[in-house]
Amino acid sequence: MGNCCLRMRLSYWIMIGMVIFGLLPQISHADTELDRHWRKVSFPIFRKHCTSCHNAADKKGGLDLDVFYYVPSVIGRGEMFQRLVEMVENNEMPPSGKPPMSQQEKDDLVNLINGILADALSKPDPGPSVVRRLSNREYKYTIQDLVGIDFDAMQFFPKDGSGGEGFDNQGRSLYITPLIMERYYMAADSIIRSARSDSRVWKNLVPVKYSPSVFRRVIRWMQGLWKDEMITWNKPEKLARDILLPFATKTYRRFLSQEEQTELIGFFNNIYFGDLWQEQDGFNSAIATALKRILVSPTFLYRTEINAPIHEPYAINNLELATRLSYFLWSSMPDDSLLKVAYYEDLHDPEVLNRETHRMLNDPKFKRFSESFAPQWLGVEESLKTSTADKKIFPEYTDTVRNAMRTEVIDYFHYVFTEKKNLLDLLNSDYTLLNEPLAEYYGIDGVEGEDFRPVQVSAEGRGGILGMGAILTATSLPNRTSPVLRGQWVLEEVLGTPAPPPPPDVPQLEEVKDPQSDELDVRTVLEKHRESPNCAGCHNKMDPIGFVMENFDAVGRWRDEYRGSAQIVPTAVMENGTTVDGPIELRNFLSGEKEKFAKNFSRKIMSYALGRGISFLDSKVIDEMTEALLENDFDSEKLMLTMVNSYPFRHRRSDMTELYIKK
Repeated sequence: MGNCCLRMRLSYWIMIGMVIFGLLPQISHADTELDRHWRKVSFPIFRKHCTSCHNAADKKGGLDLDVFYYVPSVIGRGEMFQRLVEMVENNEMPPSGKPPMSQQEKDDLVNLINGILADALSKPDPGPSVVRRLSNREYKYTIQDLVGIDFDAMQFFPKDGSGGEGFDNQGRSLYITPLIMERYYMAADSIIRSARSDSRVWKNLVPVKYSPSVFRRVIRWMQGLWKDEMITWNKPEKLARDILLPFATKTYRRFLSQEEQTELIGFFNNIYFGDLWQEQDGFNSAIATALKRILVSPTFLYRTEINAPIHEPYAINNLELATRLSYFLWSSMPDDSLLKVAYYEDLHDPEVLNRETHRMLNDPKFKRFSESFAPQWLGVEESLKTSTADKKIFPEYTDTVRNAMRTEVIDYFHYVFTEKKNLLDLLNSDYTLLNEPLAEYYGIDGVEGEDFRPVQVSAEGRGGILGMGAILTATSLPNRTSPVLRGQWVLEEVLGTPAPPPPPDVPQLEEVKDPQSDELDVRTVLEKHRESPNCAGCHNKMDPIGFVMENFDAVGRWRDEYRGSAQIVPTAVMENGTTVDGPIELRNFLSGEKEKFAKNFSRKIMSYALGRGISFLDSKVIDEMTEALLENDFDSEKLMLTMVNSYPFRHRRSDMTELYIKK
């Protein structure tokens, strides 16, 4: 019996480990006829032409082609295999100096890969279902909307990690540790204590007053004699039910089962009738304890959805869709209006869903989306919290300036999203949002007051995200600018076309002679670095973009000279041969890359909305979102409507591992 229990426990934890590390689908995958055909066709070709370089030991280009044993693994790296097909068709692979593939080998490999990928995309798939803990930001805003308490969760809890496309709301990085769980108990206690100390807040939570003071003397005289009659008269259980069940329904973002209702009210009864029923404020104390219990429930801390025991994808229910929508747009729970719509109407009806989405986009709470999405997409979240600039070299870069830069990022993004509604303004505009201190820091006259407002800045070479101090500082080193970092940032965060990782044998950049006195040496070093064929491929993409941005120093101010008095020449030839001179021409150049920007921005929005990374199977939805932008003048609202109406946003597939463990 003991050995049986031990085996069961061991099997359970092995299964849990598989879930955590994502191994179960690969281990449990049955060998199909298509898998065998894939190996029969592809493996001989790979081993003849590819795996001498792309193997576990060498991994040229970060690729080991020996591990793609099953078709699902091919689909999982679909974008990489698309690039592989393109390189084979263009005779780029195998590289020169290696025996070329025969035409038959090319046809067999290309047709098989294209067929597998096309078949995968023909079947709608919502992607993996991930149970998501509330992020610290989501916890903060949910408590604010639920209780009316402004709780600083970002500081109270350990920092959330980022995953997927760089956002902190990604399910696979939002795990719970013993420390976090302990903090949740402390947070619940602090929140309810704060609520009780604020009569306005407490009255909203507990809208009835229960006090057995009239009977207290009798109770003390007749210990327990009239207890049953008293309970009936005052009906504390009924009052508790009227308070706790609606609160729990909103907190859990769904209706409670009868079992959950009985358990919750039973908990209250045990607390109240056990020790508190004779006390002056005993009812409120018992209610407070029950409220704390609700706030540490996994049903509140996790965004869970029904895991139906079926293999095919299915539509989530209305309340689950309402929750997805509200956390996407507001970083918080659904409001009463959305819950009523989810209960009385069909939220899956496009007309209803679009109506609610439009309402929520125009609500002040949508500012939370801008506060969360913009700094994380642009990669400036951390640099705006803690200064990385050398204070001796840049004493003007104060905390006040840094905080103003954060406001510029958020307010500008929100203004473009809600007022201009043309997302191309993010790349190329003649305005930004400034207040007087930040305008003075940038050297812009005529701005007065602390409030941020749209300001024309085309004459100063700014406008759009490329001229923002937050981005310029985050893409610099502490003591000087970095054309490489800035170019890499544009490729990755704006265009979604990152340069490949450098080969392991590439030499390091030489140090400049004195970066504190003459930054011109940096350009000289980079130009020398690109003379190496191993370096040119990447640096020809990144460096020219960075050179054109050199008029902005390491803390975002405009300059015409380097610190060594050498004149800045912000001219460079882009990889496609276009000569670009200065930040204004760079913005115009990037505006010509509309499709790349639209696709990358759509990818970021989708990852943020779904709380997970993006895979090849999401290509169809990303293409739909990209098309919505290109066909509607980059209208931000059309993009969001396309997202919330998409198949992955409204559907899920069951986690069969979870069902197996429960069974």
